[in-house]
Amino acid sequence: LWSRSSKFGLDIPIGSISSSENMNLEFSPQRDSTIVHGLIGGTTGSGKSTLLHDIIINSAWLYSPDELQFILLDFKSVEFGIYSGLPHVRVLSTKSDREYGRNVLAYIVNEIEYRKKLFGRVSSIEEYNDEQHHVPRILFIIDEFHNLFISEGTLGDLRESNISSQINKHFNKILKEGRSFGIHLLLATQEAGSIQSIDTYLQQIKLRIVLKMEEKGKFFTYDNSVRPDKLRRGEGIYNDDFGKDGSNHHFRFAFYGSEVKTHKQIIESEMIETIRKKSIEI
Repeated sequence: LWSRSSKFGLDIPIGSISSSENMNLEFSPQRDSTIVHGLIGGTTGSGKSTLLHDIIINSAWLYSPDELQFILLDFKSVEFGIYSGLPHVRVLSTKSDREYGRNVLAYIVNEIEYRKKLFGRVSSIEEYNDEQHHVPRILFIIDEFHNLFISEGTLGDLRESNISSQINKHFNKILKEGRSFGIHLLLATQEAGSIQSIDTYLQQIKLRIVLKMEEKGKFFTYDNSVRPDKLRRGEGIYNDDFGKDGSNHHFRFAFYGSEVKTHKQIIESEMIETIRKKSIEI
């Protein structure tokens, strides 16, 4: 519990490649600091929500709130409520709309500007975090993030147009400047094809994790022969090179069925309660 430092990035176990090799989610690893943000795709029933829970719980278990904090934005209104009161959580929304999402993005942009002034002449979080200074990394997770880019107003609605413009502006700034200031975006969706501007964002997101889904076009390059439509529940493909062929890693994660109370859910609730108690003790 809370045994890892986030100074040189995040390294979060999410499953296994084989009986002897684990699959880890890595942000800003020393081997390639350009892996900053991530994209997760998967259809209903593929286990996307389960994978997000694994990422959040394992991160909160390994990294203390001084090392890592969460901003959790949920457009499905059902998933993130269990993390209320978790000491790592800075912002939690379980029923989000575009306007609230815009405000959260603005909050992150303000955090970037704050850290820019705080760091002074130091150019990165790795350099800033030493014996005298320390700021936590921030993992910003948006489930069904495509909802941010779907206008709810009528065509030509000036207010909706302004919200869309601000969302795109904030989004681009976070993608471009997040690495230096320890802010990582993890975007999950089952409808990437519906986002007109996603190609612009994908050019800045090197890491893609794809679970079972019919279309791979937005996640992998054209020449990648991988078949995500053939994946089973609890299986995924991890690619940290813009979806290029040759960088695919098949893995399995802890998928569970539809039982009311499963063994995995019991473990998760016990882990969350242990983390809360640890925070209170400190």
